[in-house]
Amino acid sequence: MKKILSSIQWMAFIVLANVVYALVIGPMFHLSEVQTMMFLQRTIFMLGVGALIQLFIGHRLYISEVPSGLWVGVFIIYSGIGQTLFGGDIQTLRVMSFSIIVTGIIIVLLSAFGLLDKLLVLFSPRVLATFMFLLVAELSKDFIMGMLGIGYGSNKVSIPIMLISIGMVILSLIIRRFRKLASVSFIIVIAAGWLAFYVFGLLKDNNMSHIKGFISFPKAFPFGLPIVNLSMIPSIIIAVLILISTMLGAMSVIKSVMEKANNRRYETSAKRGGIALGINQILSGIFLSVAAVPGISISGFMEQTESTHKQPFLIGNILVIIVSCITPIMAFFTTLPTPVAYAAIFTVFSNMFGVAIKELEKLEDRSKMYFSIGIPIFTGVGIMFVPNTAFSALPSSLTSFLSNGLVVGIALAIIIEIYNIIVEKKTKKKA
Repeated sequence: MKKILSSIQWMAFIVLANVVYALVIGPMFHLSEVQTMMFLQRTIFMLGVGALIQLFIGHRLYISEVPSGLWVGVFIIYSGIGQTLFGGDIQTLRVMSFSIIVTGIIIVLLSAFGLLDKLLVLFSPRVLATFMFLLVAELSKDFIMGMLGIGYGSNKVSIPIMLISIGMVILSLIIRRFRKLASVSFIIVIAAGWLAFYVFGLLKDNNMSHIKGFISFPKAFPFGLPIVNLSMIPSIIIAVLILISTMLGAMSVIKSVMEKANNRRYETSAKRGGIALGINQILSGIFLSVAAVPGISISGFMEQTESTHKQPFLIGNILVIIVSCITPIMAFFTTLPTPVAYAAIFTVFSNMFGVAIKELEKLEDRSKMYFSIGIPIFTGVGIMFVPNTAFSALPSSLTSFLSNGLVVGIALAIIIEIYNIIVEKKTKKKA
């Protein structure tokens, strides 16, 4: 009975803690409620599949998959500039499919040939901190507008929605002070926000009642075959670096938690983990979902619930796959109001500032830090305020690159990092 309850607990946590990401992205691409539901289904489905792939052929640790904050950010960013760059929402989604698949292929190749460590040298604390700062800056507008109720039935600020959003953020901060509730704080905040919308009559009428059938399966290439767009290469390279770095960090933390809880050593492999990560990205691109990574945040849930055994984790993820195919359940989650979704993940993304600062604190020599992060951040944030149409006279490849402040900023950060590495090597030779 204990194993059954633990398995259900794994399933519930994985599903409930991750539904909001797809629900934020769907409306930004003007997807219908049914299309958003299917997008959510594919995302949840891939969380379960991805975890099983990692368990059997990858790192073999009990790490649940979570939607990558990087890909969430990229989806949101390109929902705004995709109309100008690619000609429409569906075309943009097909370009995203191409980008995720190519990212996966590159990760598989790098992992198979043992090149992970060499590539990650470029992704220093300075570069990672720059990425975190720029990503939060890029997303802040969409988050604040969503939490103010702008776009939720009106283009004006809604006072009730604004107050509920603020209340959700405050509730999240309060709950996180209590260690026993920290691992389920996300779920509590969503439930509270959803209930508040119901009590104050803010829920929208949905068109999900006409959906027929109890079981439905995810479809490959739901909007058509991927559109090849080489202007996405800079974004893909950055994605490769960040996803690999995130996976290695999660493996290190969860391995420590498992060994401490079970008093035994666990053998794992970054190479196998990288190959599995790449395979999961490829499948996510094929099914067009928010591609996932091993979740470091699951450590709190594991410690709190003592869920550090293989069988409940395995069964839990099988249940995730099954639940994703049950249409009424996915339809129910699709009714979650988007302002609630934004408010629920507001603290998750705002915490990236803290992560960025921690990365900078790792640096012993801080003399180069201000130059290395100042120029990329100043340039990247500045580009975010330039209208997308300003680049329309340039070739499409340049337009895609130059209109994305996040990509330009990270590219500059990597160039400066390469320069720093060359200078350091020359200095050591002279010494």
